[in-house]
Amino acid sequence: MVNHEYTDEGYLHTRTTTEPAPGDYTLEMVRKSQAAHGVSVLEVRESRRGSWKLMPSKLNRRITADTPMTFSGAAAASPLLDTGSPADGRNPVGTINNCAHGFTPWGTYLACEENFNGYFAVEAGTYDADNTAIQKRYSIGGDRFNWATNDPRFAVTPTTPNEPNRFGWVVEIDPFDASSTPVKRTALGRLKHEGTFVHVAGNGRVVVYMGDDQTNDYTYKFVSARPWSQMVAAGPEPARRGHALRRALQRRRLGHLDGARPRGGTADRRQRLRRPGGRAGQDPTGR
Repeated sequence: MVNHEYTDEGYLHTRTTTEPAPGDYTLEMVRKSQAAHGVSVLEVRESRRGSWKLMPSKLNRRITADTPMTFSGAAAASPLLDTGSPADGRNPVGTINNCAHGFTPWGTYLACEENFNGYFAVEAGTYDADNTAIQKRYSIGGDRFNWATNDPRFAVTPTTPNEPNRFGWVVEIDPFDASSTPVKRTALGRLKHEGTFVHVAGNGRVVVYMGDDQTNDYTYKFVSARPWSQMVAAGPEPARRGHALRRALQRRRLGHLDGARPRGGTADRRQRLRRPGGRAGQDPTGR
């Protein structure tokens, strides 16, 4: 797994250090920039000599600023996540400014949306109290890549204020199921996520440590209500075939995805990754 946190707009569009002028941007250029953001899922194999090779795998895929996703957790379906398309606030589109990452003991990847605030342009006007407070708290605005000039999704107005609220989350991705939909886990909070570190406590509960990249902000700790093995065994997502494929890859030693297995982990941790009862993608809260 590889994060694509941001783009160098000069190299992307002009192949030089000179960035295009704001007025020179077109929708095609914006779409190119959006496609260059996000996360890459890559299957690689290590040779006996220690070199790595990219495999032509069905698991390889790109997750971009325009990839359909879903929300889970307490904030899902909140009116503040409703953009009118879709109308229920459960299906955001895309992930951006993915900084550091994390991985779970059930084999999924956590992409962290960091400085999402600068991707939007905010139109002057009268906003409701909630969005006024949100825009101030997260410093929404700036249009750093000139997306809002050509893509109205990133142009915030008093009648369409909620798109920024759909970013700033931890996104869980199953690298072993290319058909799975990334999930934004609202139980882990909304902030400028610098990264996540997932630890399994002695009682089996998942503990997630998260840092906020905003100046003078905080470090956060999330503790699951129950042991993770119980949560994922009861979860409805993703499909079982993703877990079955993951186990097959591990048994046959066909390589691994960077970030899908612990680096330098103990034998006990590697064994937990292979536990038959686990299923990827369940929200640690059980929702």
